[in-house]
Amino acid sequence: RMARRARSFAEEIGLTAEDVAFVAHQICRPLPLLGQVFGMLLVGGRIVLHDGGPKGFWRAYAAGLPKTYVVSIPAFATEVLADPAAVSVDHSALRLWLAGGDGVSAALHAKFRTATGKHLVEMCGM
Repeated sequence: RMARRARSFAEEIGLTAEDVAFVAHQICRPLPLLGQVFGMLLVGGRIVLHDGGPKGFWRAYAAGLPKTYVVSIPAFATEVLADPAAVSVDHSALRLWLAGGDGVSAALHAKFRTATGKHLVEMCGM
């Protein structure tokens, strides 16, 4: 059943073997586990784990493989976007950043767009 859910999620968001998931939350949480770890394993993509929470997030994000896929709760996104490094790192490879678990404010959407040049995707029903 978990594999079926992970496969469905990976298909819905269009994960591919070219994607690099940047996992910044504990992998025991449902979305990072099913949507990032299992999803990437199913499609043959890559996974980069970050265990530092907001601290050092952008340094880890910018290091190594270009990250294409991030998942966070809105509070985490707000915290990392407050770091001046958010606007100086390269976001050109970022294809999808999902935020959910709480409402995403218009201010957070705007701040994300300003920092990354991308749209933050709000996910309901996590």
